Amino acid sequence: FEKRVKMGTRPKVGLSEAQMAAKRREEKWLFTIDELDNSPSRADGISSDDESVYRRKMGWFIQEVGKKLELTGLAITTAAIFFQRYFALHSYKRQDRWMIACACLLLSCKVEEYPCRVTNIIKAQHFLRFQLEIAKKSPNIIHEEYTPLDTTSEEYHKTKASIMSCEKSIMHTLAYDFSVTPPHAAAFNAVQDITKRGFIDMKMCGKLCQQAVNLSNDSVRTNLCLQYPQEVAAKCLVYMSIYSLDPEIRPHPPVSFGSWTEVLEISESSLNDFCQQMVMILSLLRPSDADQANQNRKLAIKNLLKALSRMGRVKLTNPSVAVAGKRTRPPQPPPPSGPPPNRVESRNSPPPNKKAAFSHNAQVDVNFRTQSSLQNNQGGSLSNGHGNGGFDRKRPPPPKSDHSFPERKE
Repeated sequence: FEKRVKMGTRPKVGLSEAQMAAKRREEKWLFTIDELDNSPSRADGISSDDESVYRRKMGWFIQEVGKKLELTGLAITTAAIFFQRYFALHSYKRQDRWMIACACLLLSCKVEEYPCRVTNIIKAQHFLRFQLEIAKKSPNIIHEEYTPLDTTSEEYHKTKASIMSCEKSIMHTLAYDFSVTPPHAAAFNAVQDITKRGFIDMKMCGKLCQQAVNLSNDSVRTNLCLQYPQEVAAKCLVYMSIYSLDPEIRPHPPVSFGSWTEVLEISESSLNDFCQQMVMILSLLRPSDADQANQNRKLAIKNLLKALSRMGRVKLTNPSVAVAGKRTRPPQPPPPSGPPPNRVESRNSPPPNKKAAFSHNAQVDVNFRTQSSLQNNQGGSLSNGHGNGGFDRKRPPPPKSDHSFPERKE
């Protein structure tokens, strides 16, 4: 070390200056539980449950608008993190959350250098809000005629002015600090780290990365990005990705380590709290069975919730109902034991059902005639002469005629 100082060189450290600066900027946006519980929304009378619902629904809204505009996953995640940071310092009661969400998308496209016109954002959010209003008023209506928003109307100009004003408010609240480390990149680094150490192979690395991406998209619907650094959140996501796989292909921790928490270097308290908050989001998801991807997604969530509940990291009331979206069948009473009681007919007993007896005798007669016709016509056609009579028997070819025709001469 003294030789390097004399030569004017610096010793090697774990993080560079740029990484240290990014870490300091990230720590500035981390809040304690007390600070989040005493948010401006709580001062305006909004309960904790309502605030969680707003965060979850607006996170879904940002993702759906981004998908409709075909934005990159990085731009969508950055917009969701901007939204969570903004409402950590503002109240949902004093700000229009829909316009703030659109302004976050517009700002994230500029930050991530993915151009997107504000007109396209206005049209996409207008279409989604129309669908939400229709589903809220009449859930039975599947399709209804949608009238696109006219760009020369007064509503369009008001929406555009509101989005531009909200964008200025977001930049002022964030203090022009637009550096965001998405959980995807940190999760990829954590998976590559355990791959390089030889704990998993390359095929398993790809599966874990895909599961980590799905879980990180769900995590931005909560305020977890305001509670944990991205490195800790990424390790927790990788841990959950491992247990979301099928138990038959799930990798086991190495023998030298007791569990995956020791491999990933996660504290038990942080992991349990992170998993509990993620389960609150995952238990509300209802992936449809439209394609194979949604079926795999539903199965992964079910495996994850079962594994976490079995290890005691989360508490679930009914994991089967929460994941599959189906109600379990109530337990049926056992059948009575012993032989059924014999019916004793007497003179005072009611007469039998003649109609049922007639239909039963008719069915027996039809079966008897069918069997007799099959026995009498083995090797030939059936007696009725129409098709195969409902059985899988091929009709024999017609007999050859005795009439012969002269051959045609060329």
